[in-house]
Amino acid sequence: MKATEKTVNDVMLWLNQNYGLSLPVLPLKGWAKTVVALWQKLVNGAPEPGPLPQSIEIEGEWQPLAGSRFTVTHIRIEIRDSDKTGSKPLVHKRKA
Repeated sequence: MKATEKTVNDVMLWLNQNYGLSLPVLPLKGWAKTVVALWQKLVNGAPEPGPLPQSIEIEGEWQPLAGSRFTVTHIRIEIRDSDKTGSKPLVHKRKA
């Protein structure tokens, strides 16, 4: 793999580091092989610290059900500001 090529896993790592999330990352032990295959797929670019929203396309097709003829195409990771999506971030408060 070229140094400039990024995978879905790289995007998940970036999101964890830049937004304090706990998204799953490889090796994903115990996860379905199809999910691991998705995390290994190449993306068309890396997220940037710039303004949101951002859209990152996952290259190729993905077969979520092993052995089936069902494939998913045009997969993308959308990064949006939670204020604009209406979702509320989960905040854990520590007890003293």
